Amino acid sequence: MSRWLVALAVGVVAFGLGEARAETPYVFVVPGYQYSAGGNALARAHGVDLTLHGFHPDLPVGLGVFGQLQRVDGDHNRYAGGVQLTFAIAGVELGYAHVDGGKGPAVTNEVTGASTTAWSQTSGVQIAPFLSLGFFVFGLRWTLPVKQGPAPTWGAERAWTFAVKIPLQLSGRSMWDTLGQAWSAWK
Repeated sequence: MSRWLVALAVGVVAFGLGEARAETPYVFVVPGYQYSAGGNALARAHGVDLTLHGFHPDLPVGLGVFGQLQRVDGDHNRYAGGVQLTFAIAGVELGYAHVDGGKGPAVTNEVTGASTTAWSQTSGVQIAPFLSLGFFVFGLRWTLPVKQGPAPTWGAERAWTFAVKIPLQLSGRSMWDTLGQAWSAWK
């Protein structure tokens, strides 16, 4: 899976570097607050999201990297990071996520009859399509486990997300030019 992500990132960057351009790509650092709900027992998570994102100078296409840290139900943490691809207002995050062990719904062992609320860690591949509408980002997130601790674990995650982000421009065109370019692409 990681080889596929690297190949995709290299392909997108190579596409952007195909011809010499007089104009430089525009780059943003985007800090924000992120809320999500879903997973086991509809867990709620609050946290921060940080993205470094660059856009092609002539097309509404972008490539970036993201990192996330969330506190899930006030009991354990969720970490994620990876690459982000966008076209105008739509995009997708592809990365890796880890959820610490913590307190979950009570589970009873069918053999011993013992009950526990202590859940162990889970790590997996994250796929998260989203729509970015100005400062507000709405999305869905799936995390498919590839590494888990002893049972019970958090397992596969399905959650919806909401974020409020502040794009801070580092280089290239102004944000108003960016929005105008995205609008022109959809006309």
